[in-house]
Amino acid sequence: MEPGDVVELVAFGGERIVRRVVAVRRSKVEVCAENDFQAVMRGAPNKTIGFPIGDVVRVEDQPSGA
Repeated sequence: MEPGDVVELVAFGGERIVRRVVAVRRSKVEVCAENDFQAVMRGAPNKTIGFPIGDVVRVEDQPSGA
């Protein structure tokens, strides 16, 4: 898992959400919504949220053109 990958996560209440990876830390992954990803990568104010690595249920490699 690396920045730019698309992940499916288990959020609060068991809801599954899809987000883009911004950073991977020791025990968590920082993600943001697709529409915020490019701005965050250019240094825009941080709109990321951290999830425990264990909450990631699926990883897709970076979309082409990312």
